[in-house]
Amino acid sequence: MVIRAEPDKPQRPADSLNAAMPSDAGTSSFPEIPAPMLDIHAPHESIHTWKSFFVHLGTITIGLLIAIGLEQSVESLHRHRQVREMELKLHQESTDNLEVVAYDRKGCDTRLAAIAANVESLKLLGTQQSSASWSPVALPPTTFFIPDETVWLMMRDGGLLPLVPDLLAENYWKLDATESALVTIRTSLVYSGIRLNAAIDVYSNAGPLNSQDIGVLRAAYSDYAANLHTFRNSLDGYDLFIRRVLAGKSMDFRDVTEELGRARPH
Repeated sequence: MVIRAEPDKPQRPADSLNAAMPSDAGTSSFPEIPAPMLDIHAPHESIHTWKSFFVHLGTITIGLLIAIGLEQSVESLHRHRQVREMELKLHQESTDNLEVVAYDRKGCDTRLAAIAANVESLKLLGTQQSSASWSPVALPPTTFFIPDETVWLMMRDGGLLPLVPDLLAENYWKLDATESALVTIRTSLVYSGIRLNAAIDVYSNAGPLNSQDIGVLRAAYSDYAANLHTFRNSLDGYDLFIRRVLAGKSMDFRDVTEELGRARPH
């Protein structure tokens, strides 16, 4: 038997190329675009009747009203919380102002005592016809302060007054007016003090004083003492107003006048 050797098959170029390429060479080199996570669909059905139209309109309207109501509720809660915080700060500010008033009242009393001593020495000097120079008792260095109203101004100018109780708003309006009057009285007191200091600078240690000089000095002291008394009385009233406000009482004119009359010595 003759065995035939099969002839070798010649290797084609395509076969060698396929052998050299990796098995996944046939896949595309472009990245795949993933499918969207959400599908946006058009309305399932179109509106063909008036009934459907009004149902859709009512649904939209109710949704808008609910959204507006929720927004207003959140805003109202925020405003009421803000008002509550401001009321607490207002209470603390008024409590601190009581200390300011007490300090100013003490300053008025010490100055009035020094003025009384100087006026008495001028009286004696006028009756004794002394040739000695006049040396006044120096007035205690005192700075008068005006009570703070920062929190009240923030509440008033911030549009929060319609949300606070009527009595609280009314009382602090009156306190504000009283404080404005205090500023005016204090300004008059400052100018009166300037005139007094000018007279003291002219006549103190300037040799013997005649009756006219003594009269000028006594008038200057009297004017300053009168302004001090006015300021002191205004502080008494302001102190009473603050205490009534902190106690939640009204600032009715008759009640305040009666209480002031009981507080002042007869």
